[in-house]
Amino acid sequence: MANKQALEIFRGDLTKLAQQFQAAIPITARKYLQPDRLTRIVLNSLSRSDQLMKCTRPSILLAVMDCVQVGLEPGGPLGHAYLVPFRNNKNNTTEATAIIGYKGYVTLAMRSGMFRAPPYVNLVHEADTFDLDLGAGEPPIHKFDHKIPTSDRGDVLGGYCVSKFTLGGSLVEWMARDDINKIQNRSKSAKASFSPWKSDLGQMQRKTVIRRAKNYWPLTGDMAVELAGAFGVDDRSDSGDKPDPSLVYEAEFLDVLEDIPSTLDADDVEAAKGTGAALDEVRKNRARGEPNPCAAPDCDKPAVGDTFKCEAHQ
Repeated sequence: MANKQALEIFRGDLTKLAQQFQAAIPITARKYLQPDRLTRIVLNSLSRSDQLMKCTRPSILLAVMDCVQVGLEPGGPLGHAYLVPFRNNKNNTTEATAIIGYKGYVTLAMRSGMFRAPPYVNLVHEADTFDLDLGAGEPPIHKFDHKIPTSDRGDVLGGYCVSKFTLGGSLVEWMARDDINKIQNRSKSAKASFSPWKSDLGQMQRKTVIRRAKNYWPLTGDMAVELAGAFGVDDRSDSGDKPDPSLVYEAEFLDVLEDIPSTLDADDVEAAKGTGAALDEVRKNRARGEPNPCAAPDCDKPAVGDTFKCEAHQ
């Protein structure tokens, strides 16, 4: 489980950026997503993943902002998006990346007001009864025994998405398993040790299908921008591209982020004791080039290096 003191420091980071997060939440999502709820969701995600806790602090906050800007929860029970740790061998660091879930795309579609029902996405297995006539424009006939576990229905043959629009008409998109696999094989996120392609394969296969279907959705206005933003988040995680931050994030957010250290030593975390006071002391001492005080009771000796322990208490 995650270190409680480290979680308190992350809580402080999120609190410092609460104003920027609030300003970035789209109007359509402000009823559902607030900074206090955002903080709880992110801390819960961190507490359940030791690997995520190893990510650089700025990368976690950038990944959270990626989700906030399109109005989706980063982690949490709704399955809108995931915070996934990736190893950056070039910088010898572990960094967090946001990956949008298929339920996130369904949520954005329904907020647009252009759908009379949520886009329906499902996977077809070898043991299912399935009949699809794309030329007829009608939803497919898909039957299977609900008493049988999904794992006993055979391999996935493909997936489909049914979209019904408010102004009339519908769209049925089919994607074969080979096409889904090609997308997976090209995805950088699929190669990560803790990828949702490994932990939530079915969800990611559904997302691949809905991403294909969105090319034919008649979206306009703000919702088109939000969906484009969500697809942009996914595209960056898949390709590993890192655009100029000034083109993606507001200057005020980047200004605050610049003052947040990349990592915090284990000794610093232990010394913080959940208050964040020691963290501020670390920063001041580093700036002055002075040693930290030893955190041991009744000890007035200087600590070794950037730690909070003197040589006698190491």
